[in-house]
Amino acid sequence: MRTRLWSSVMMVAALSTATVADAQAAARARAWYGDYVYEHYAGTTAGGSGINITYRLHLGDDGCRVDIEGYQSNDHLRCSARMQGNSLVIGFLRFDNGGVANQHGVQPYAVGERLMTLTRSSRGIVTRWGSVRPEGNVPAHALRRARAGS
Repeated sequence: MRTRLWSSVMMVAALSTATVADAQAAARARAWYGDYVYEHYAGTTAGGSGINITYRLHLGDDGCRVDIEGYQSNDHLRCSARMQGNSLVIGFLRFDNGGVANQHGVQPYAVGERLMTLTRSSRGIVTRWGSVRPEGNVPAHALRRARAGS
């Protein structure tokens, strides 16, 4: 009887600790809420047109979203955001159309696949690109907080 009671007490203590840890992780994740942007310039086409692609990340109570728009790009992804140490890991959930395939019927990402990881540093936000990655040389401090209205 004592063993069962002690087990119950330990389980409640473990759940309480997990709940506190979950609440702390949630509070750290909320500190990331906002809009982030990276405008990538990848040179010019053979005809001289600029190759520009804008990467936007939105984090808020309404969820996580990655928009990739510009030269031959028009993807709108719903994502997950979870704390991993001091970093925020952005994972793929689905496309805006509700499915895991894009408008061309292609499934470029697996559910849960890491799209990018953000880490704060003294110089800004370090972006470690995952499955979503601009071509060419990309600065480590690529994503930045977007100004209101941008």
